[in-house]
Amino acid sequence: MVLLAASPGGATANLFSLAVGYFVPRIARLPERQAIAIGMEIGIHNGTLAIAIASDPLPCSTIPPWPSPRPSTR
Repeated sequence: MVLLAASPGGATANLFSLAVGYFVPRIARLPERQAIAIGMEIGIHNGTLAIAIASDPLPCSTIPPWPSPRPSTR
């Protein structure tokens, strides 16, 4: 699979979140249709996040992922 080759951690996290999104509502005794809907909703959100992280829109060498401290003006 292309997804597993590109980001095994992202695929694992996405599958884990799908499973949690399905089984937690089932443990809470929600109907299966609602559990499937919740699992799909969580999967869609985490899939989008995984794609955003995997695409790396910011070049790491030019823009740091955190704000740099401001220089002291004293």
